[in-house]
This record gives sequence, structure tokens and C-alpha cells, in this order.
Amino acid sequence: MVEGADLNFETADEEITAISLDIKFGSGNEDPDISFPGSSVNYTENDPATVLDSGATVNDPDSFDFATGILRVDFTTGGTTDDRLAISTSGQIAVVGNTVAYAGVTIGTFIGGSTGSDPLVITFNSNADSTKVQAVLRNITYENVSDDPATAARNIR
Repeated sequence: MVEGADLNFETADEEITAISLDIKFGSGNEDPDISFPGSSVNYTENDPATVLDSGATVNDPDSFDFATGILRVDFTTGGTTDDRLAISTSGQIAVVGNTVAYAGVTIGTFIGGSTGSDPLVITFNSNADSTKVQAVLRNITYENVSDDPATAARNIR
């Protein structure tokens, strides 16, 4: 498990207190270095999907690609049926159906993220390298679709 920096929503309505990501790679690979330098994340009822850390970084010096690598983002506590984890279409990242692309090239597929108990799981292919995975990581978002969201803290890993 890769532990991340604390991300805190500073309103009474929504709060995420931590994020970390589990990344698994094929045999022979060492886990990449992932950093979450961002500080607090603010989220207020009816806000659009909010990026968790636009400054996140990925460095994998022992591999040219992330083929079969898995990025899993989920709630460890506080997730509700109204919470959503997703990938924002921004910059070079595009999402079509369950496919993630970078600059028009498919780099992986994803499932989940549709409820607080459903993890967002991205599986990368051989087109994914550190730059592309970092772009995806910087586009992971949180949203709550309720008009009356639970006020309990959310922890994401």
C-alpha cells in the first residue's frame, strides 16, 4: 500500500482525511514512487467532481511501462451510496465508456467508483508510462450526489 498526504475537506458537509493507493505490478517490477504533495481539499454540497490532488507524482525508474499495473482508489471509512470516485476528462486524459486514453492513445480500462462501497479500479496496458499514469492520478475526482450528504469524514486509500 502506498500512503498519501492528508486531504481534508474543510466544511462540515464533506471531509476526506487521507488518501493512499494500492498499486500492483507484474513480477520483477518494484512499486513506483507516488507522492501526494497537495494540502486540504474543499468540497461543498452540490459542487462538481473535485480533483483530489492535481500535484500528485509518479516515478517508476525500473520500468518503461505500467502493463498490467492496477491503480485502486476506495473509501476505507465514511463512504456512502452517494459518494463517487471518477477520472476527470481534462488535459490529455479522455474517458470513453470504461476506457482511459492519454493524447488519444488507450492506456487502460476502469471499473467501479459509482458508490462509496465500489472501488475505482484502473488497469493499465503497455501504452501507460509514468507520465501517463501520473496524468490519470492527477485527474481522480470525488463527488457526492446527495442534496443532503452525510457529514462523516471520508477516508480514501
